[in-house]
Amino acid sequence: MKIFFDLFPVGLFFLAYQWGGIYWATGSAIAASTLQIITLLLLRRHVDATAWIGFVVIALFGGLTLWTHLHPVAGVDATLFIRWKPEKRVQQERDQRIFSWKLSESLIKLYNNHLVVNIAVMRIHEGITDLI
Repeated sequence: MKIFFDLFPVGLFFLAYQWGGIYWATGSAIAASTLQIITLLLLRRHVDATAWIGFVVIALFGGLTLWTHLHPVAGVDATLFIRWKPEKRVQQERDQRIFSWKLSESLIKLYNNHLVVNIAVMRIHEGITDLI
């Protein structure tokens, strides 16, 4: 159930985008995130860090998108800011996967080197005991 609650603003964003375009979708996502936080606070429930981060990111980048739509800035596409959120998220997940892959690869190499050293020590020890 938590996954549906967390993805509600994103789902509403895509529905509103199909219906009214990027600016309606942005406003809908901001409203949905705000409504989520207010609902949790009124019900005296714990507000997860993911909900707060999602709210801040959507409100910040969505607000900048709506602001630049109403107050155009030369050389800046008004939809630039709302597009940053998914791009940064995908980049962050990719970097996490690469880091975990490199870390696991390093740990496997370290473990294999440890095994090689142990095997060499065992063979040296066997060689010494055979001589005695």
